[in-house]
Amino acid sequence: MPFAKPPTGELRWLPPQKPDGIPFDRVFDATHLPPSCPQYFSTVVGIYSDHVPQYLISGPMSEDCLQLSIWTPTNAQNLPVLFFITGGGFQVGGVDIPYQLPHHWVQRTQAHIVVTINYRMNIFGFPHAEGLEDQNLAILDQRAALEWLRDNIKAFGGDPHRITMYGQSAGGVAVDYHIHAFADDPIVTGYFGQSGTAFLPVKSNDLGNTISKFSHVAASMNCSRNDPMAELQCMRGVPWETLNDFVGAWAGESGTSIPFNPVVDNKIVFEDYDYQYHLGKMSRLPAIFSTTRTEGNSFVPFAPEGVNETLAKQLGDFYFHCPTAYTTKLRQQAGLKTYRYVYSGNFSNNSPLPWMGAFHGSDLPMVFGTHEDFENGGGHSTLFEYETAIAMQDMLLAFMIDPQSGLERKGWPSMNSGLALDFGRDGTIMQNITLEQLDSDCH
Repeated sequence: MPFAKPPTGELRWLPPQKPDGIPFDRVFDATHLPPSCPQYFSTVVGIYSDHVPQYLISGPMSEDCLQLSIWTPTNAQNLPVLFFITGGGFQVGGVDIPYQLPHHWVQRTQAHIVVTINYRMNIFGFPHAEGLEDQNLAILDQRAALEWLRDNIKAFGGDPHRITMYGQSAGGVAVDYHIHAFADDPIVTGYFGQSGTAFLPVKSNDLGNTISKFSHVAASMNCSRNDPMAELQCMRGVPWETLNDFVGAWAGESGTSIPFNPVVDNKIVFEDYDYQYHLGKMSRLPAIFSTTRTEGNSFVPFAPEGVNETLAKQLGDFYFHCPTAYTTKLRQQAGLKTYRYVYSGNFSNNSPLPWMGAFHGSDLPMVFGTHEDFENGGGHSTLFEYETAIAMQDMLLAFMIDPQSGLERKGWPSMNSGLALDFGRDGTIMQNITLEQLDSDCH
């Protein structure tokens, strides 16, 4: 379903515009997933590209991409809703990622609805153009989709008063951005940030530096850099494929040399989130934050026989684990109900190389129930894998139904107890772990 007008032509690099109206008296073709927003892929050998490609989009791309998919039981009535924001470093991602299709989960429970969305990425979602007032368009896309959901999900059997926002990696960062940017009108009733918070170091604090990146691309497209509005208008006439190919051509061993990421505007993305907590400017709704046991294994130079475990640990702590620990500590100090988990599962169909372990994103197929769909040379899902996945899914469903006390009734203590949950470790479906143990390497 489209939640905004196509961001093409004169609407390229503008905030999402409400659709002219979705006539519910006509049939929408839901036999295929919508195209993903423009994105590029690195050609460097790695875990995702070469061993578990089910974490990448599987279908076509289009600039006309601001659509969402609704996964609902046939006879849904007033069910809680999970609103999912895909990860991918704000550079890649979309609705049609195979591991992020929730059909098994929705079919099993018949008790909830999952909505997955597309949003603009890289230069299309964070243009950093001098002629624009709004730079963080991707976050505004997410908000527009959420507002559409609030206004329309009842027609699909959902409860607009029980929406949980869930994001993974960059999606988790976005969830935390929403916690602060839309504190006075959150729409949702709870949050789940999976391997991502606002303290993950992806935003740019210097708009002047980022503007030069847009102008560099513009100059390469023969668009004048002398007049910001003329530059912008010229760039709107360049085919999206040309822009996407140019930005993607810079992708190499260290990613891209011209990244287009969230930029501080102190409206959607803030410069100092410590200060936001000090001011009390954040949503006070309950939240879950999580990490995986070996986040960094997929971000160090790839080698089939293994990775530099020391470097992998350092990267995992710096980018994911310690920002999560710090975020949840601030939330705890502010009296906000917060839950933590770490995923430690190591299943050969999802982690086909023995050293991969619980790498970044490996809990996604557990939550979505898609672990059973692909073997990746590692065989079928095991009984223990099914049991762990179902436990994780049921915990999240309990949170969706009742964010205030649903988890405690299921035996998951809040952080005030000094405990978190550890899923899939050492043959145990779930067990308590102390925060002191979990965060021992973060200071």
